[in-house]
Amino acid sequence: PCYCTCIFLLQEDRLIRMNQAAELYLTQIVEKESMVGLVTFDSAAHIQNYLIKITSSSDYQKITANLPQQATGGTSICHGLQAGFQVIF
Repeated sequence: PCYCTCIFLLQEDRLIRMNQAAELYLTQIVEKESMVGLVTFDSAAHIQNYLIKITSSSDYQKITANLPQQATGGTSICHGLQAGFQVIF
């Protein structure tokens, strides 16, 4: 029982750090007028946002609001890349 709890806490901590890094990247690195989309993936890919032009701080918030809130496991990078191409094209 303790082992499962520890794994869950580690996954939750990694998710929090990943979301913080994504928010920092979007707000500090991505310039206004850039086109941004968001794809999340675990064992499957999920298009969270198709490309939108960043014109104001509310656009950053629209993207970050769709960051994952739970780590469900799996890392199908191939599915993530395929969904990313769907967002771009």
